Amino acid sequence: QIYYNRVSFLPNEQVETSTINHTAINCDSTLTCMQISPDNKDIASGHSQGRIKIHDNLIPSLIRYFDQPPESKTETLHPHSVCLIRNLHWHAHAVTSLSYQPGNILYSGGEESVLAVWQLGRGIQKPSGVLPRIAKGGIIHLDVRSSEDTDNPGILVCCEDNTLQYFHVYNRNLIWKKGGV
Repeated sequence: QIYYNRVSFLPNEQVETSTINHTAINCDSTLTCMQISPDNKDIASGHSQGRIKIHDNLIPSLIRYFDQPPESKTETLHPHSVCLIRNLHWHAHAVTSLSYQPGNILYSGGEESVLAVWQLGRGIQKPSGVLPRIAKGGIIHLDVRSSEDTDNPGILVCCEDNTLQYFHVYNRNLIWKKGGV
């Protein structure tokens, strides 16, 4: 289980620390990675058993909760109790990296060296596409560059076999690959 016991905010240039009485979030495996959505509303978490949990609208709920005076917090439900959690499962091994693309698309990579694409806005519990066995070692890190960030939008993938690969963000074709990094 994961316990949140301290949360800090910086309102009016001062640090305010609030304590939550060890609110438990039930997890069936170890947390391996996390990513915040581009709109700063959702949190995606990857786990050791290949699962991904999407905590929808968790960040705005936390902000509203902690902006309230202490006396009214007893009347309001904790954000996690009203937060929708979507469970996605496709990876056979641990999810090691997550990266969002604007438009509610999530990329996940894992120890089995497969890049999975999740179109979260469609509400489907399986990936919309996969790139199988892209390296001899597992995926360590993913980073998505959208058309707003660069002239060459793509997915940068760092793997355990010391390769860097860059895939086109739309058709997922390999643009370049560098070994021995």
